[in-house]
Amino acid sequence: MKSQAEKYKVSVIMPVYNSQRYLRECIASVLDQTLKEIQIICVDDGSTDDSLAILEEYSMVYSNLQILHTEHIGAANARNTGLKYAKADYVIFLDSDDLFENDMLEEMFNSAVAYDADVVVCQYDRNISTPSTGYLDYVLSSYMRRYGQQTFTLRELPLEGLLLLDNSPWDRLCKKSLLIDNGILFQDLKGANDVYYAHMAVICANRIIHTHSFKPMIHYRRINNESQISNRRKVSDIYEAYKAVYLKLVEIGRIEELYEKYFMVAFGMIVQGLSGAQGNDAENKKFYDFFVKSGMKNIGLEQGIEHEGLGVYRQYPYYFKSYSYESKWYTKKILIGLQLEQKGMSEMEFLCKQNQVVIWGAGTQGIVIVEVLQEHGIRLAGIVDNSLAKQGMFVCGYEVKAFQQVCEEMDIAVISSKVYFESICESIRRCGMEKVKILPLFAYVESELALEDCIFTIDEMR
Repeated sequence: MKSQAEKYKVSVIMPVYNSQRYLRECIASVLDQTLKEIQIICVDDGSTDDSLAILEEYSMVYSNLQILHTEHIGAANARNTGLKYAKADYVIFLDSDDLFENDMLEEMFNSAVAYDADVVVCQYDRNISTPSTGYLDYVLSSYMRRYGQQTFTLRELPLEGLLLLDNSPWDRLCKKSLLIDNGILFQDLKGANDVYYAHMAVICANRIIHTHSFKPMIHYRRINNESQISNRRKVSDIYEAYKAVYLKLVEIGRIEELYEKYFMVAFGMIVQGLSGAQGNDAENKKFYDFFVKSGMKNIGLEQGIEHEGLGVYRQYPYYFKSYSYESKWYTKKILIGLQLEQKGMSEMEFLCKQNQVVIWGAGTQGIVIVEVLQEHGIRLAGIVDNSLAKQGMFVCGYEVKAFQQVCEEMDIAVISSKVYFESICESIRRCGMEKVKILPLFAYVESELALEDCIFTIDEMR
């Protein structure tokens, strides 16, 4: 007769550090899974609040919940420690303040078994308390459906990538043997310790599959918590992570095969790190000067200027060499801007001439989109944002307004963010503006679809 340990199908590894506020809700989302053969490994990283007491309370009731203890070293050590005790053939990581949809592990495990996949990937969002409306599911499936119907490798993805852009460990279920055989662990970096793990998992996988559904299955809570390493990500940490990825690609002889994707993603993340201003300004300038002088070459990025297949992405080394840190050029050339230019601007120009088009969102991505369009002489009908703090500010000569102020005059709303897509669509629906067309810009720049094939109405997406 099989022991309980031998019956586990998935091991869920959860680093825990001072998470008492959200820990019960997080654990409940795992215990409530429709897949019941789950091992839950909670690694207490030296918590000083009541997190450990909460874990012990659950462990007394649930025999499949195991508690490990470490000194407060960080999430990377906690995750690596948990992996040593994983007994199932498949493992996944979860931050102790996030939530799983209750059918997530069942769908991911079933896909893994059906396709003998090394890695199964799903979608996520930031809607902790708001049920999925299905808008994002509809849009993603319109251009990613094939990735949920047959396995693929990283090499087979389009240049922009659909998976490698995300550094999160909790959106992918991995074969434990894949991780062990390839020595894939989390780096000892205070920030960006998940980058190497997330990338190497899909680099080494021979069979990747997306879940059949494209609904968000993980609800990510963005708070100031040490377990959320992305909140503390410094650009120097990002560099060290990609240095490790680069050296590993060279070591295993796959750098030429995957160079263009590595180049685009590494540069995109470094530029995003600079744009996000993590760390202090003096540290970032010091890194910038080092990166220009030798760092860019040392991790194989300067050489990308010779790769014609990179298209406009080859501009990254040029920008670094030509402009100073103080110029802040990198706030205007983050990935979304170059993705637009890579697609070509003729379709966007025609769209904006024929329709009243507004950009939804005056955050970093929204501003970059407006600036890129302005550089190409493309005029918009305006910019909208739900944030009262942003309404009334001016971006490239446009006043940011509330949606209600312009909804009667607009034809198309351009939305760049997957994370906020569903909430924006729901805001439009609540205003009774189902006739307004929606352009999920991420669908356009991440696919080979024409622009007109990426425009939907609220009714179509429901």
